[in-house]
Amino acid sequence: AEFTPHEKVSIDDIEQAKLAISEDGEFGVKAVSDKLVNFAISISGGDKSKYEELRAAIEEGFAAAKEALGGYLPDICIETYHETMRKLEAWAMGE
Repeated sequence: AEFTPHEKVSIDDIEQAKLAISEDGEFGVKAVSDKLVNFAISISGGDKSKYEELRAAIEEGFAAAKEALGGYLPDICIETYHETMRKLEAWAMGE
């Protein structure tokens, strides 16, 4: 569904969005960073020698998102980026 600036957002919509991006939410930092890292590991076939390539691809994806949002990323996106990179590095280092 597309959102237009003239649509009204209900209190329920706001509450659902807050829950979705909360610490344990479906779109929270932990859940999204887990999904990104698990996908990266999966497409690499678990090959840790692909770490730099995976890291660069994730950086490129976040840069594209930033550009799509007019050069700005919300704090939750920045936190997700850092947590994703931390988890990816931990995997590559065998932690």
